[in-house]
Amino acid sequence: GWPAGIALACLPRGPGERGLVPVSVSGNHHQIAAYFVEEVLDSLDDDTRSFVLRTSVVRRFSAELVDAMLERTDGHEVITRLAASNCFVIPLDDEHRWFRYHHLFRDLLNDRLDRTDAGASRSLLRRAADWHADQGTIDEAIDSAQRSGDMRLAGQLMLGSWGRLTSRGQLATLLGWIDRSTDDEIRSDPSYSIIAGWVHMLTGDGRRAEFFAAAAAQHPLDVPAADGAASLASALANLRAALGTAGVEQMRIDGQFVYDAERPGRSRWLLGGCRALGAAHLTLGDLDSAQAVLEEGVRSAGGGDDTAAAEAHCDGLLAFLHLDRHELDRAEIRTQAALELIERNGLEETLEALAPLAADAIVASRRGDADRARQTMRSVVDRMAQADVAPWYKATIAIRLGELALDLDDARCGQILVAAARQSLLRLPDAGTLPARLDALVGGLEQHAGGYSTLTPAERRVLVQLATHKTLAEIGKSLYVSRTTIKSHVASIYSKLGVTTRNGAVSHLPTVDASSGHT
Repeated sequence: GWPAGIALACLPRGPGERGLVPVSVSGNHHQIAAYFVEEVLDSLDDDTRSFVLRTSVVRRFSAELVDAMLERTDGHEVITRLAASNCFVIPLDDEHRWFRYHHLFRDLLNDRLDRTDAGASRSLLRRAADWHADQGTIDEAIDSAQRSGDMRLAGQLMLGSWGRLTSRGQLATLLGWIDRSTDDEIRSDPSYSIIAGWVHMLTGDGRRAEFFAAAAAQHPLDVPAADGAASLASALANLRAALGTAGVEQMRIDGQFVYDAERPGRSRWLLGGCRALGAAHLTLGDLDSAQAVLEEGVRSAGGGDDTAAAEAHCDGLLAFLHLDRHELDRAEIRTQAALELIERNGLEETLEALAPLAADAIVASRRGDADRARQTMRSVVDRMAQADVAPWYKATIAIRLGELALDLDDARCGQILVAAARQSLLRLPDAGTLPARLDALVGGLEQHAGGYSTLTPAERRVLVQLATHKTLAEIGKSLYVSRTTIKSHVASIYSKLGVTTRNGAVSHLPTVDASSGHT
């Protein structure tokens, strides 16, 4: 069963090592494979041969692991004997606790085991997965569970680990585990589907997140969840509410379900229910209910590292709420609390950071620091695509920053944010107060642009040129008129638009003028 062109030969080990190791060479691979079967395996007694074949299913092994896998107690003695007798056992540490077979020899052992004892690999790998799970070596536990075909165990192990790993910034580890399995394997288990949904959401793939959330919903879910949630039904509702693609009213229903399920046991997932329920109430315009549940969410978080992102998100939403009530001091307190959590836990690039950053920009503007407000607003706008996975969230951020852009006389940025909000709202069957708020923003931008409509064609051409770095003389040369004429046009533009600076005038340019350079 060797691939074409691959065979084995024996060469001495390195300095200080005893015995021989196999390496790949060209030659008659069938004959050399047969040699190893006959000269190595067939020279062993039945018990040792069985030991070697059955321990080959794992990538590395220790005495404790093989005792658990093979249900015996003499693993240390057998490994020591094999290592001393040149049976291709390679130590992996100075203490000689962990070993492996040479990979080519291991392949041969796997092939022979599959031919002589079909199904043995699966049961052995399941035992290895259980042992690694007990030892806390989760990566190897998951690897063994996946290779054994036990997607239920793999899903439970991943779901139980994801909170800890995401708090450490190890999303790539989770995604790597998930990518080892096919979609059908993931969909076969609800825990696996839920964790796949979360990981794809947090890595920006909303379509895949929704796909796996829908797959999880096809399973019975009234059982405890490995991540500590009261049930898999609660875990799934938490994921659906975070995505929010079914609309704000459904997000409220899902958030309420999680809240009711997790509140009696005060599990760490109560925070998720509070966040979803609070966001829904805020979006629906029920500020009192939103405040109560979001504040409860912050209290339930308790400043833990694994809940920092969600806690900062709740603080950001509370800042929005206080801004809507014109409670600037309280909004600033919430914003600063969120930003401190974000900085302390290295969460600057997370999706949850967008709300606190947007709130910070609005607070800065209302405190009179327009430069910091613009800088922060633009940094959030540059990351808006990150929120595509949760259209309600992207629309919320876009509309609030659009209102800020209007306050800052940045009509072009406002138009960009209006387009982003409209695109997100198209994906929602219902969106609470967001559509009305967007209409008000659009009306404000249109009123702001009203002065532009009073400009003459010549003045509009000059206004487009003002958006460049050209001097008045250079503008005159490009438009084939004198500098004096340009100066006269600029004075008229400032008067009609009610501005006193070049930047203020340029902010009235419609988006098409700013991007294309013509009216």
